[in-house]
Amino acid sequence: MFRRILVSLQFLLLAACQTQGSNYEQVRSGLNSRFMQSYVDSQPYDVYYATNRASVGAATSCRNAVYGVTTGQALTYGVCRVQVPINRPVGSLSSSSDPNSDTQINFQIAQEEVFDEAAFQTALTQSKSDEILIFVHGFNVRFEEAIYRAAQLGFDGKYQGQLVLFSWPAGAKERMIQGPFLLQTYRENKSNAEASIAAFEKVVLAAVASKKRLHIVVHSMGHQVVLPALAKLAESLPPKTIQELILNAPDFAVEDFKTIAPAIERLAVRTTVYCSPNDNALAASMRVNGNVRLGNCTLMDGVDTIDVSEVDSPLLGLGGLGHGYYAGRPIIGDVAQLLLGMDAPRRMFVKRTIPALRSNYLLRQ
Repeated sequence: MFRRILVSLQFLLLAACQTQGSNYEQVRSGLNSRFMQSYVDSQPYDVYYATNRASVGAATSCRNAVYGVTTGQALTYGVCRVQVPINRPVGSLSSSSDPNSDTQINFQIAQEEVFDEAAFQTALTQSKSDEILIFVHGFNVRFEEAIYRAAQLGFDGKYQGQLVLFSWPAGAKERMIQGPFLLQTYRENKSNAEASIAAFEKVVLAAVASKKRLHIVVHSMGHQVVLPALAKLAESLPPKTIQELILNAPDFAVEDFKTIAPAIERLAVRTTVYCSPNDNALAASMRVNGNVRLGNCTLMDGVDTIDVSEVDSPLLGLGGLGHGYYAGRPIIGDVAQLLLGMDAPRRMFVKRTIPALRSNYLLRQ
């Protein structure tokens, strides 16, 4: 259980500092004060968002009916207060539009508010937290799913900072994405991702202007938005502006990443790639794009490359492609330790790969 992982982590950190009773109590107090929100019961979780999805009518709702799958002319900002259920498997996104459904089992939107750009900046700057995590989803993710996934990652990971979702126009139009329509949807989403780079740059600059510690978590095709944007921002932002850059199953060409790697290394204190040679979705992407994808594991200097092939089995309706592991217990547990500042070799269930051909580390079962 994830709670057991955190308890074990606290025990290890406390034991390391237990040279004197006073040190023990200081570390214990520091850890517990960091986790002010325990997330042991179903409760609301605020997901701040910025999206460049075109809105249908007045953008006053955290719903797919409002934010579609085409690119809009401007960013829209807001916050969705999500009622996150506790009685569900980690990683699942059971939801219901019925306001009377069981909130111990189903995700629901409890409250929603739209901001203008100035109000969004104020919300970031005046947040009580000293850190911000920006989450960027991947291919074929509609707006509501993106909101619920962001809430699930923050809640299950017991993240204590301010979580911001950047939702670009991913998702299928009104059709079944099978056969040729899957390829068509992939190409449409890829085009939308490329058109979203400047919008994401703007969101990063807003987070930087808040003067908070900044982390970024990305999944799948979202890297086609994030990585080019960061490479460009590295030309103007101070070095090490981003604390943790976490790349999950990157659907991004390895050779393209090698080109921008020096810029990424300047901008981020630490870059971590979670990857799997068994990722069938990325194998399909490789055939479509005609090149090797970063998420299939490639060893590179200055990057913690973690092979998750032992734990990347399909997760509860996340596609059955070994591609959605980032939302499950093993990765969330490792990311929680990562965000506490722990180095990869010191985190639980991480072992060094020998020989290190495609990755530095492997996440054990």
